[in-house]
Amino acid sequence: MLKVPNYRGIWTSEEKDFGLFYIWLEKGDPQNPAGLSGKCWENYNGSLDESIISSLKKEKNEILFIKQYKNPRADLLKKFIMYRGLREDYSKLFKGIWNSTNCEERKLQGLFYLADNPMNIGEFEKRLANLHINQFERKLEDLQRAFPFTPLI
Repeated sequence: MLKVPNYRGIWTSEEKDFGLFYIWLEKGDPQNPAGLSGKCWENYNGSLDESIISSLKKEKNEILFIKQYKNPRADLLKKFIMYRGLREDYSKLFKGIWNSTNCEERKLQGLFYLADNPMNIGEFEKRLANLHINQFERKLEDLQRAFPFTPLI
């Protein structure tokens, strides 16, 4: 049985990619000025990738942390990724911006959503479903552009 994660997250990129990730925190002192640390597993492009979470600090309405992949593949960032977000009033999810630089020193960023409470998992699942639907529809549009004389329906 899967140990319940402390956080469930989704990141999106400017290129319209997205990944699903879970964070498990290690035991530690929440008052530690360096923040908490933990492990993260992510599902992106059909594979599971492990990363380390560090400097996680959560106030009532704000969260920030750093993520770094343990064994990054060619399409994953090899540097630290900084996440900073605020709690949305209506959904109670944390919503924020992640940013990093790639190996060519090009700045990359995107949005993320983070659920920290079983009560807001429903909102989290709605966001994830919408991302899957949008990605599917973009693929259909690309197919129609590539083969305009082939009807999709």
